[in-house]
Amino acid sequence: MSDPTQEQSLESQIAILQGGVTNLVNILFRGIEERLLPYDLAVVDYAVLTACFANEPVTVSGLTQHVPVDAGRISRMVSKLEDRGLVRKVRLRTDRRVVRVEMTEEGRAMATELMESVGEHYTNIIRNVSAEELTGLMAFVEKMTENATGALEQAAGESGRR
Repeated sequence: MSDPTQEQSLESQIAILQGGVTNLVNILFRGIEERLLPYDLAVVDYAVLTACFANEPVTVSGLTQHVPVDAGRISRMVSKLEDRGLVRKVRLRTDRRVVRVEMTEEGRAMATELMESVGEHYTNIIRNVSAEELTGLMAFVEKMTENATGALEQAAGESGRR
């Protein structure tokens, strides 16, 4: 019997891969959203909260290295978390322009609880997946991301030459 992947076009295989990856990402986020719902937090709020927790103390601009949104949006999200008593902003005495974000005790407790809950979600998702399969998937995703990034850069360079 022949390999079914050899009978499918490259475009068809990529479309199936794209659909599968999109479905997995949607399920990952939906599970996280369900765990955050009782806390009235969005996934990006959770990302900022856990980045503060893991990198405390961190500057608002430093959070952009951990959360893929612009500094202005992160600043607004930090203000929202501060209004809820989860973090506090502290200006440096030596440079009043620099704002550090520190966790409050309530913020630390919530972040810990949420990370445990999200960790359970991740554990459920990788159940019955071997370490080799997970490592292989991560390597595959990294390689595909590098290839896609290179293709985008090449296309941008070619369109700039026209």
